[in-house]
Amino acid sequence: MSSKILDFSNSTIDSPQFISEANLLIQALKQDFTIKKTKKLRQELQRQEPEQMLSTLGNFFDYVVDKSLPNNIEKCFSDLKDLVPLNKIEAALKTKDPNYLPAFESAKQMFKEAQYFLAITDQEKRSPLSAKLNTVLHAIISFLESIINAFGIADFFKPPENDMQANTKAQRIFTLLSLFGVLTGALLPLLGAVITAPIVGGVLLSLAALSIIYPHIKPMPHFIHKTVNWSKQIQDQTLSSSHVNTKHLDEMAKALITGKKVKSFPMLIGPSGIGKTETAKAFAWAVEKGIYPELKGKKVFYINSADLLNAPGRLEGGNKELQRLNEAMGRHRKNIILIFDEIHILCQKKNNILAEQLKTYLDDSVNGFVNVIGITTQQEFYRDIYRYNPAFARRFKQIRIEAPLDREIQQTLSATLMQKLPGVILEDQALIYLQKTTQDTFPEASQPAAAIKILSQCIKSLSETQKSNLQEKVDQKRQELDLLISEIMINSSQGFLQTSEKEQESIRSAENELKQLEEQLTSLQKEVEKLFEKREKFALLKKKVCQIAVQLGSRKNHSLGRKQAELLKEYVLSTRFLLPALEKNITAQAGSLGLRVVIDKDLIDEMIAIELEDQRRVHEAIEAGKSDVHVREKGLSNPSNT
Repeated sequence: MSSKILDFSNSTIDSPQFISEANLLIQALKQDFTIKKTKKLRQELQRQEPEQMLSTLGNFFDYVVDKSLPNNIEKCFSDLKDLVPLNKIEAALKTKDPNYLPAFESAKQMFKEAQYFLAITDQEKRSPLSAKLNTVLHAIISFLESIINAFGIADFFKPPENDMQANTKAQRIFTLLSLFGVLTGALLPLLGAVITAPIVGGVLLSLAALSIIYPHIKPMPHFIHKTVNWSKQIQDQTLSSSHVNTKHLDEMAKALITGKKVKSFPMLIGPSGIGKTETAKAFAWAVEKGIYPELKGKKVFYINSADLLNAPGRLEGGNKELQRLNEAMGRHRKNIILIFDEIHILCQKKNNILAEQLKTYLDDSVNGFVNVIGITTQQEFYRDIYRYNPAFARRFKQIRIEAPLDREIQQTLSATLMQKLPGVILEDQALIYLQKTTQDTFPEASQPAAAIKILSQCIKSLSETQKSNLQEKVDQKRQELDLLISEIMINSSQGFLQTSEKEQESIRSAENELKQLEEQLTSLQKEVEKLFEKREKFALLKKKVCQIAVQLGSRKNHSLGRKQAELLKEYVLSTRFLLPALEKNITAQAGSLGLRVVIDKDLIDEMIAIELEDQRRVHEAIEAGKSDVHVREKGLSNPSNT
C-alpha cells in the first residue's frame, strides 16, 4: 500500500507564506497540539473555497508532522476530524485530482490489498504471563519425560530386538535396583523399616504406573528430537512466511486430506532455490492460522533428512531415529504433520534400509506416520528415489514448484517487505526494478531467491543501527586520538608524564574536537530517535488505514451510519493528507541527518554491487585454494623438491 503525495506548497515549513496558508488551524493549536475547537473556527473553515481548503489541510498536516512529537500527531488528527465535513474534504481533493475516486469506492477498491497487508503483518502477541506459564509447563513435562526415560519400567516388558538391546536393558534394570538400594540404605536408619518400606514401594509403584499411563495422557509434544517445531516458531513470531502460489498450498492440503484413504502424500519437487521450503513454510503458516478447516489444530514439524543419518545408534543395533520419531508422536500422530526436506537422502542406495523403514511407517495409518510432506529436486527424485525405490515413489503425489511468474515474484517481494519492515518507504517501481535487475545480473540464480536476498540487504541497510556521517567522524576522531597518544608514548623515553608542552597541546586539541563532535552526536541521536518513532507511526497508520478499508469494504450497501461516516473521514484524511505528510517529512529529515529510509533504485544498485564483490572474493578464495592444493600435490609427486 502506498500513499499518494500531494505537493501543497513550494514554501518551507517556517516561511510566512506557508504559515499564512494554514494559519487558520495553526493559530488554534494548543501547546499539547490539540486544537481549540471554537464556533468561529468551524464557521471560517466552512466558508473556505475547495482550493483554499486543500491548501489549508495540506500545509497544516505538514506543519504538525514537522513540529510535533509523533504521539501528538494523533491528538491533533482526532480533533481535526470533528472540524471539517467529509463533503468539504472531497470537494477540495477533486480540485487537485480530476480522477479522484470517492472515499467509499476507494476503500472498497482497496479491500483485498488491505486484507492481504493485515494477514501478512498481523501477529497474535502472547502476554508475558502466558509465555511464562507455557515455559513452566513445558519444563515440567520435559522433567517428567526425563524421569520416565531414565527410570521408567514400561520398556522393560518390551522384547529386545538384538543382543545389544538386551544388554542395555539389563544395565538399566541393574541401575534402577542400585538406586532403590541406595535409597533404602539411606532411609532405613533414619525412619526404620516400617516407614521406609511404604516410601520405597510407593516410589517404585508410582514410577511403574507413570511410565505405563503417561503415553496415554501425554500432551502434544513441544519438542521432538531431530525436528524443528515450525508451529511453535509461528506462534512465537520467529518463523516468517513469504507469499507463494496458493495453488500449491491447496494441492498440498488436498493430498493430505484425501491421502488418508488412498495413501498419497504430497512431494514438493522443483529446482534448487525455486522456493520449495518457502512453500512448505507458507503451508505451515496456513495450517496454524486455520485456513484449511480439515487440518486445523495440527502441528507442523520440519526435519532435515540428513540429520537422521548422523546418529546411527550402533549400541542399539541399526538406525533408530525414525523409531524414536514415531514413539515421540505417541497418541498425537494424527495431529502432527512431518515435513522431510531432502527426502531423497533416505532413499539413496547406501541408505536403502531407512527408505524401507520409512515406507513401513507411511503404510501404517494407526501407529505410523499419518501426515507426511516430502521435499526434493526433480533430478534427485529420479536419481535417488524412483531409480532405487519406485515403490516408495508411488506413495507420493508430485507437486511441481515451477519458476514463478513476474506478478508472483512481485507479491513475494511485497510480502517480504511487509513482514520485515512494514513502515518502509518505497520508491515507485522499485520492486519491479529489483526483480528485473537481479534477473539480468544473476541469470543463473533462481527467482525469487536472488531478489529476496538483495531486498533483505536493502532492509538491513535501513535499520536503526545504520551509521550517520557524524558517527563516522566521531569514530575516526577517536582512532586519531588513540593513535596520537600511542605515538607519543612510544617516542617518549620518560613515558607519558614527560611529554612536551607541544605534545600535550596536540592531545588537548584532539580531545576538545572529539568532545564537540560527541556533543553534536548526542543531539543528532535524539533527532534520529524521533525519526524512527515517526517511521513506526507511519507503519501503524498504514495498518490503521487497512483496518478501516477492510471494515468499510466488507459493507455491501452505500448507506453508512455515524460510526462508518467517521471512519470514512479518517480514511480520507489519513490516505490523502497525513500519510503523504509523514512520508515527505521522514524522507526529508533522514536526508538532513545523513540516513536512509527509502528503498530506491540507487540503494538496490548499491546492494547488488556489494553482492557481486562478495561473489568475486569467494571465487578468488576458491581458486586460491585449488592452486594451493595443486602446488602441494605437485610437491608430493616430486620428492626431489623436498
